[in-house]
Amino acid sequence: MAAVLIFLLAVLVIESIAAKYLQSRIAALHGDCSKMRDSTRTTRRELLSMVNAVRELAMKARGYPVIRVRYLPMDEEIVLMHPNISMLNCAWENGIGIPTACLGNARCGTCKVRIIEPKDKMPAKAAQEKITLSMFTRDENIRLSCMIKPRENMTVGIESEQALIDTVLSFPVV
Repeated sequence: MAAVLIFLLAVLVIESIAAKYLQSRIAALHGDCSKMRDSTRTTRRELLSMVNAVRELAMKARGYPVIRVRYLPMDEEIVLMHPNISMLNCAWENGIGIPTACLGNARCGTCKVRIIEPKDKMPAKAAQEKITLSMFTRDENIRLSCMIKPRENMTVGIESEQALIDTVLSFPVV
């Protein structure tokens, strides 16, 4: 009987030591993941800055206006690649995950963005955009990113929570 108790006590001690070791390893891995995430974000911003500079030169060389779109809450600014691109395609081509179920045909309403600037100079909504948005909101500052082709610098906020989940890497705190 005493031998069994000593054995069980030894097992508990070993499990306790193993659990503490695993917790320390998980904390170390969490720290490593946080460092990698921060490094990746910094590298992404540096690369995006260089790409934007090249795009700006290319747009000027072609005689096109240089148009910048700032996406919030990521706070990433993108120079459009050509003057007739939708905000949705611009985001996709630059790794910003605005979701859509209809692939940019103004049918699903999942690519909603909030126009922050300029609110007063936005083009009128197309008929399909009006129909789709009427199912979700009456807010005039909410538009479908698949339908907006910027003609001047803009700042927009992504409305979809799924876009934030896809775009912003998050790791659980252990």
